[in-house]
Amino acid sequence: MKNLNTFTAILLMIFLFSINNLFSQTTNEEYKFVTKGYQKMVVEDGGDMKKGYEMENIDTTSLNEMKVTLKKMNKITGTTKKLAAYMLIYEKKGLTPTYYCIPTVGSDDALFQLYYDALKDAGNEPNSHRLALIAIVLSRNLK
Repeated sequence: MKNLNTFTAILLMIFLFSINNLFSQTTNEEYKFVTKGYQKMVVEDGGDMKKGYEMENIDTTSLNEMKVTLKKMNKITGTTKKLAAYMLIYEKKGLTPTYYCIPTVGSDDALFQLYYDALKDAGNEPNSHRLALIAIVLSRNLK
């Protein structure tokens, strides 16, 4: 029953959070950049953001030694900005940060499965409050 409630909550968060961008779709390349490339290229190597994109800080919430940051990755075409994906960064003292990508509505189902699997694996961490922090930062920013 707990897994069903978690799964339902995750699906609801995905739906509500990305409903405002019905026509944009997260690509596989964008998903990989959010979950792996951003940390390597921008954070670790100090490089520039992926060409044609920008990251917009939305919110951060903390609890004890844990922090979750929500960012919005926009694709820039000329003067137009369009949501490509959301990024969640989970940090806990003594651990390497974890980067999650929330695909937009209309994205390939395989990307939603990758996101779900990543969150499900996060729940296996002993004494984890990770999902609670993620839910808090998302719920504060639903519009």
